[in-house]
Amino acid sequence: MALIEEAWDTLINPQRDVGAYDVHGIRAADLYDAPRFEDIAGELASLLAGRVPVAHNWPFEASFLTAEYERLGIKIPLDHQSGLCTLRMALHYLPVSSRSLEACCECIRYPLKYAHEALEDAKAAAALLAHYLGQDGPAFTRRWRPVIERALERRWPEIPVGAARRLSRAHHRSEAPTHFLARLSTRASKPVVADEVAQYVDALDRALLNRDISRYEADELVSIAHSLGLGRDDVLALD
Repeated sequence: MALIEEAWDTLINPQRDVGAYDVHGIRAADLYDAPRFEDIAGELASLLAGRVPVAHNWPFEASFLTAEYERLGIKIPLDHQSGLCTLRMALHYLPVSSRSLEACCECIRYPLKYAHEALEDAKAAAALLAHYLGQDGPAFTRRWRPVIERALERRWPEIPVGAARRLSRAHHRSEAPTHFLARLSTRASKPVVADEVAQYVDALDRALLNRDISRYEADELVSIAHSLGLGRDDVLALD
């Protein structure tokens, strides 16, 4: 089993459609509080610099990383040959016809609990790497020396590390949502006049057009209620 010294993960707000929910299980609402890629680009680069990246289907992962950094105008020293690919390496170490992550993990009896979640997939790739190392011993480094040396020799640009909040998938999964009314005080700070609540009622009407209040809309309602001095009882009493 791989020895994990440190784990790092975060959801990312892509500022666009999130794609295949049935595959990764991430909804747009899940990314409301997540940082953007530019917020974590420096920290991620500091973790990758001077190390040999490993992933199952590394060329695929490398293409996404380079594309995101290029979008920020930053060229990073990654390509399909600058990391170890546990999918490709399975040809040398595993008696499997399918080289999917699930099939490879099943072959070494590693329990892949949450497939297609980045941190879980990374832990699975680490387990596969540990299995390959166990088979090769000292010969492992000799077999893959060109890839290892290529990764270690490449110089990374200096990218400022910000103080962005990370939002881990596990934390998000275990965090129960709080109803927006719970964020209002139980008493208003001043008497409520009918004309004053019109702004709140208009916002509530817009939010309920689709019979669902999104997190964006909930934040707007809470902000308006606070600005008008409306408490929870006042809001509940509105027709």
